[in-house]
Amino acid sequence: MKELLALIFCILLTNLFSQVWIDNGAQWTFDYSNVSESGTWRWEYTHDTIIQGHQSQVINGTQYRYGGPGTAIINTGETYTYHSNDSVFYFKDNQFFLLYDFGAQIGDTWVVSIDTNFSACEDSAVVEVTDTGTMLINGVNYRTITLETISASLYALNGLCVERFGIIPTSYQNNNFGFVPGYQYCPNGPIIDYPLLTFRCYEDSTFPTYNPTSRDCDTLTLDLSNELTIDDIKIYPVPSSNSIQIESTGKTISSVEILDMNLRTIVRQPFKGNIDISELNSGVYFIRIITENKNQFLRKFVKR
Repeated sequence: MKELLALIFCILLTNLFSQVWIDNGAQWTFDYSNVSESGTWRWEYTHDTIIQGHQSQVINGTQYRYGGPGTAIINTGETYTYHSNDSVFYFKDNQFFLLYDFGAQIGDTWVVSIDTNFSACEDSAVVEVTDTGTMLINGVNYRTITLETISASLYALNGLCVERFGIIPTSYQNNNFGFVPGYQYCPNGPIIDYPLLTFRCYEDSTFPTYNPTSRDCDTLTLDLSNELTIDDIKIYPVPSSNSIQIESTGKTISSVEILDMNLRTIVRQPFKGNIDISELNSGVYFIRIITENKNQFLRKFVKR
């Protein structure tokens, strides 16, 4: 009887909480800014590989820069992760570090990174679990841990971390490089011009979009203080073969542009309610909408 009850309890726990880490098609979207630029940062889980005997997820990062020294799309390289039981690990400097442990208890500590380049900083970035709990997202309870970096190290990982996709940095003090450790200042350490990231969205093939912000996950940010919201602009149909209709509520649009994937402007015209794309080759483009107040809105679309 005890064995049966234990089995039922395990089944209930399995159904109550979802998987620990990402699924196919995982994509994170973050807003970012620093002293000289701003834009959007995305990470996408593209495929698997074997690293040191572990089947690992390959997660590719892309930085979309729109404010600052010219527009650009920058591939920021690959991150490798794997998970085992309640724990998620990531690969750095030819070794795996524990990133999250969703079975941890308050007071537990671990090393998330080691850096020996700067003698003024402590080598090991040590985090401590300061709180645990759950969060209901898309109708499922996900375990949470709150981490605080307790070492004077160059790297840090701070804030609320959620099972399935990791940290939700709501301000740059929480973290500045997405779901993996970012930088922090240590006494007499190096001055690093690092980006300041805030979480916008996460989704994967079996997890509907989680979007606690008011901004469209597919909208690439230009100016965080003046970005147009979903309700301001309607663009349809997307995908399209011939033309795209543009409607605005409460905003006066002055001009629209079509940009290629290298952010080169290939069509520019005053606003007249639509833009002709019939002469474009099939593929992925951006449409940029500029208001009379010089606010800008950028949206990716597919030309059939």
